[in-house]
Parts: sequence; C-alpha cells; structure tokens
Amino acid sequence: MTAEMESEQRAEQGAEQYQCCGLLQQDLTELCAWAGITSVPRVTVRPSCAATEGAESCRLGERCIQVELQNDSDPRSVCGVFLRGWKVEEEMLGVLSKCLPALGNLKALNLWSTGLTDHILPALGVMVARCPRLWSLTLEGNPLPEHSFHMLMGASSTLSHLSLRNNCIDDRAARLLGQGLSSMRSSNHSLLSLVLSFNRISDVGAEHIAEGLRWNRSLLSLSLAHNHIGDAGAVKLAEVLQPFKLRHEEVVERRRLLMEEQGQPRAAESSNGHALSLQGSAAADKLSQAKQRTGTTKKKLRPLQTPDAAAAVVQRVASRSSRELKQPHHRARPGRIAGCGGGAGEAGGSWGKTGAALPLAE
Repeated sequence: MTAEMESEQRAEQGAEQYQCCGLLQQDLTELCAWAGITSVPRVTVRPSCAATEGAESCRLGERCIQVELQNDSDPRSVCGVFLRGWKVEEEMLGVLSKCLPALGNLKALNLWSTGLTDHILPALGVMVARCPRLWSLTLEGNPLPEHSFHMLMGASSTLSHLSLRNNCIDDRAARLLGQGLSSMRSSNHSLLSLVLSFNRISDVGAEHIAEGLRWNRSLLSLSLAHNHIGDAGAVKLAEVLQPFKLRHEEVVERRRLLMEEQGQPRAAESSNGHALSLQGSAAADKLSQAKQRTGTTKKKLRPLQTPDAAAAVVQRVASRSSRELKQPHHRARPGRIAGCGGGAGEAGGSWGKTGAALPLAE
C-alpha cells in the first residue's frame, strides 16, 4: 500500500514538473503516462465543409480529440477543441487542465455527451478560467443531477458564449441559471449568448430567467426553443425585453450602488426600515428641528380690552363711515391681483383677453 502511494505521489510530482510545449498530441502522451492512463486519446484535425488535407474523422465512442487549426501548417495554432461521445473522467480532465491552457489560440471548447458530473464541473470551471482566450463553451448532452451549470456563469466568468442544449434543465436549474445571470448584488458582465434549447423549462422556469434578466445588461442572445414554455412564461420574458419599472427594493439597491460608486455615505434608515436618500434624510432632520422649536415657543396672547377702550374703537369706526358716505366718487386702489376669477364689473376685477389683471376699486 505504501509503495502505491509513493508511486502516485511521484506521478503527481512528475506531472506538475512537466512543461507543456503547445503540441497537443505530445503533451497528452506525456501527461497520460505520468497519470497512469493507458488509453491515450488520438488527436485529429476536424474535417470542415471544404475537404481539409490530412483531416480524419472520429468514430462515435472512440477516445478521440478533434481540433481546428487557425493555420493549417502550424499544429500549435489550435483554436477549437471537440470531444464527442466518450466519458471524460476526473483523471483525464486533470490532464486536459494542463494541456489546454498551453494552447495560446484556443477560443472554443466543445464537450458533447462526455459524461460530466457535478463533482468534476468545478474543476472544469477552473480550467476554463485558465485558458486566456477561451470565450465559447459548449456542454451539450451532459445532464447533471444537481444542476451545477450556474457555476460557469458567475460574476468572474470570462465566457461570451455558453451552450447547454439537451441537458434536462428543469425549473429548479432555471432558477439557478437566472441567479447566475444577475441579482441585486452581482451580475454577469461577459456572457453575450446563452443557449437553453431542448430542455424541460416551463413557465415557472421562464419567470426565473426573466428575473435574472432584470439586472443583466450584457446578454444579447437567449435561445429557449423546444421547451415547455407557454403564454404565461412568454409574457414574463416579454416584460423584461422592454422598459420596465423598478421595484422599491431595486430602487433602494440602485441608490446604494450609485452612492458607493461616488464615494458618498450610505443613506439613513427611516422608522419603517426603508432607506432614505441624503436629501430626504436632511429634510426630515430639518422638519423635526422645526417641530421642536414650534413646541417650545409660547404663543403670545393679546391683552383684553377694557369697556372704555372698546367704546372708543366703536366711535372711530362710526365717524369714518359717515365721512365715506359724503364722498360722491370712488377712488382706484393702485394694487393689482393676478388670477382673480370675478366677472367684469364685480369688485374682484376680471381678466382681459391678454390675461392682464384689472385694478380693484375701493
């Protein structure tokens, strides 16, 4: 038992010390030998529409890796890697995790029906992140019981295209994918195209995906063909494809993010738990201070008049009324009032056609 552990340790150390040269077949052979993998996959050039010289086809189930070359005369110019119909186990994925990052021109990785599991999917995500120019990932025909595909769509993902066709994705997986697209706390900023066709998404799953699109501002293409989405799910998706109103919690979160970007302090919390803006909190402080000043100020009362003083006031009013009755004409008051509603000839004045206010008469 000790000898086996020592041999495995030496193999791991040898694999770590090996420096990949960028020739995929050579690197695979060396690393498989260090890992104890006897069946080394065969590397062939993928045939294109126009017959490419030296292109060979792979039989279904054969341990074969097809590649596309950016320059037909340069075997190091691999830009696409295709695996189809054979199981990629954890040991083989470890070998690929060392070979593929050494391909400086690798842009697309396609794994069709390769028996991926939830256990090895995080290692696949690490490998994808280590490939500097990889932007397209296709995982078709790889159903996962725990639906871990959302782990490839985090905020730190660099993928621009992700295809998850024919993976038995249901409403539970759609909810996780919607959260991977965006939430109020984080959002995917790199993904431009997402393919979810030929799955089991219903109206409930479509609503989860629509929720994920509310805060996502990067996705340009979404394929949901051949699912179980009806009118209700289509309506939910259509609502986020046009201008829509933000909810209260979304408005609060957006204000918080904007203030953090501008380096401003956080907004104050109101008594009912809702966040106030800076201007709103300042206005609330001023209002409370005004109420306090009003409550502490004592109202001044006018002193009561004596009977003699009241009789003198009545006499002055009577003499003034007798003088006004003797005057034959009324004098115009120099003041003006805008917006009066009285008609012509009334004491309130009236509006002319130009909207000018008329003088009032005493």
